[in-house]
Amino acid sequence: MANLCAQCGKRNNPFAGEALPLGNGRCLCSTCVRPIRNALDGMYYVRNDTELTETRNKILSSAQQLYSQDIIDCIDRIAVQRGKSSPYYQYKQHHVPSGKVGNKIETLASIFTALGVVLSIILMIVIISIDSDLAILGIIISVLGCIMAWLSNLLLHGFGRLVSSSERIVELLSKK
Repeated sequence: MANLCAQCGKRNNPFAGEALPLGNGRCLCSTCVRPIRNALDGMYYVRNDTELTETRNKILSSAQQLYSQDIIDCIDRIAVQRGKSSPYYQYKQHHVPSGKVGNKIETLASIFTALGVVLSIILMIVIISIDSDLAILGIIISVLGCIMAWLSNLLLHGFGRLVSSSERIVELLSKK
């Protein structure tokens, strides 16, 4: 059994386009839904609450000129459902940033570097106190330890910067 259009009362012609189901066995035929079809389809691409509200208001203002209030209410429900099912909106809802992870990584890099330098110096002192003939070995181990701590700091700090930049890009994209 074909659904009748809630607006014009005609049966939807499937060859003319897809009807918009309104619920409760009602629909808008492809002809009646044409003025708002593109805007409704565009709801899938909203990226934030502001875009959701703006696009929804645009659809509702167009719909108020064309449809009855019960159809407008159904269109509003459909628009909000489509907007909240968009990938951008879903990502925003489920992937709330846990707060400046990149800065935390950079801080840890500095802490690990300081620990590496301190431990290298302590190891040098321990080696020299065990046997004074190993003083050169202790100094070499201390210098190499400090260099390794500094190199690991460069890598970890760079990774922290990369994460910070990525966080900033996601933040800017979610505002668009």
